[in-house]
Amino acid sequence: MGIERFRRSRKPVATDTESWFGGRMVFTVHTYLGLVSEPIEPVTSVRCVLRCRNRIMLMKDAEGRQHVLPGGRIEPGESHLGALSRELLEETGYTLAKVEQLGACVFTHTTPRPTDDCYPYPRFVHLIYRGEAGEHNPRAWKRHGHEVSSRFVKREELDSITLTDGERVFVDAGPP
Repeated sequence: MGIERFRRSRKPVATDTESWFGGRMVFTVHTYLGLVSEPIEPVTSVRCVLRCRNRIMLMKDAEGRQHVLPGGRIEPGESHLGALSRELLEETGYTLAKVEQLGACVFTHTTPRPTDDCYPYPRFVHLIYRGEAGEHNPRAWKRHGHEVSSRFVKREELDSITLTDGERVFVDAGPP
């Protein structure tokens, strides 16, 4: 299914503006809840609200932004869940014990395409999951990545942290 057909068939539950690379790339991000039963193209990344009992993984990236959606780019030949498992291990050191899909985010560029941009233009999709943390292997965390720290926090702590409306929708979509 193409992105436009997907967008016409659903109503977004949140709309945010996101900026990457110091404002070089700016996007409108539409958040959708619910299972994506038909493949949408192009899906470039997979992300996850990662839980451990009653806590949620909080990430801090190299730009100083905190967020609750660890994950990342799908490598050629990788399945969505394979990419999610690999990315969570690299970014947090945790394996993925259980997982279910929560929805999707559709990114639309609002700035001209940078010459070095590898993402599809003007739109691309991130699939969003909810997962339970499995085993922890701190040596699996790749310190040279974009994410600089990760820690589990209680849900109440997220109320004092700046998150996008879309992130809040995904956090609230799961059990407390």
